[in-house]
Amino acid sequence: LISTAPPYTAHLVGLDLHRRTGLPWAADFRDSWIGWHSTPMRPFPASRVDRRMERSVTEGASLVVAASRGVRDDLRSRAPGGRFEVLYNGYDAKAPPARRPGEKLIITYTGTLFPNTPPWPLLEAIESMQSEAPEMRGRVLVRFVGRISAETGGQLASERYRPFVECTGFVDHDQTLRFQAESDLLLLLLDEAMVRAGVMTGKLFEYFGSRRPILAVCVEGEASALIREANAGFVVPPEAGAVRRQLQSLYDLWRQGRLTDWAFREETVGQFDRREQVKRLAGYLERLVGSAPPRSHSSGDQAPARSGSGG
Repeated sequence: LISTAPPYTAHLVGLDLHRRTGLPWAADFRDSWIGWHSTPMRPFPASRVDRRMERSVTEGASLVVAASRGVRDDLRSRAPGGRFEVLYNGYDAKAPPARRPGEKLIITYTGTLFPNTPPWPLLEAIESMQSEAPEMRGRVLVRFVGRISAETGGQLASERYRPFVECTGFVDHDQTLRFQAESDLLLLLLDEAMVRAGVMTGKLFEYFGSRRPILAVCVEGEASALIREANAGFVVPPEAGAVRRQLQSLYDLWRQGRLTDWAFREETVGQFDRREQVKRLAGYLERLVGSAPPRSHSSGDQAPARSGSGG
């Protein structure tokens, strides 16, 4: 049996089926449950009920699969006796051909741009650099692909940023991948509170699949560690001075043509291919089945159906 959440009711159904059938059961958490960013802490007595239900799942499951180390650690902190594994989100697209140098350094952000992940340190750094070095004007483009909150979108459309910012709006997945392939750098913006909580964005793995270097503007956490492990790009804290120094270095690398064929650590990036992730999941499930005790049929069990002349 496999159940995946959210929604967390799916795990309660999985628990019930596990108890009824005795079949081994894997409970997959793409997000954590109690007090997570997507499920804020509820007041008493609802919070107590939530904790009791969560623990019945994490301790009752044969295996708990988590989407990140942060999710795993959060769940395990309230159920230390369970069995936990990490299975990251991945990518399923072939790597595009090497990027050919263009007339502009194109930095692309894909996905929803929320108010709590502001791009202002990067945009202010570009504005400052261009004011001091006019020859940079027209040589840098920051492209936002996806939905943008109304407040952030209004600021991006201002005369201040319009010369070097492009907003495409929502596009389909194939077009998103094309925008990534046409980029020199992929921008990752992570809210500090979410990083501290151990939230892992699926966008990171799509970026890995694109084989374009990443510029991550965020505090240190699981995402920054994976980027360094994969030699997938650059991590800089969300501070104007630090972002400007890193951007100047990247601009110089781009002018020298050294961003076009970035040397990723393939043994790390390759493990996030969804085919490899499915193999890992299959290994977990095979071990569960192999370790499960034999089941005996009770009078209430149904015998396997036999195929007759009707096929």
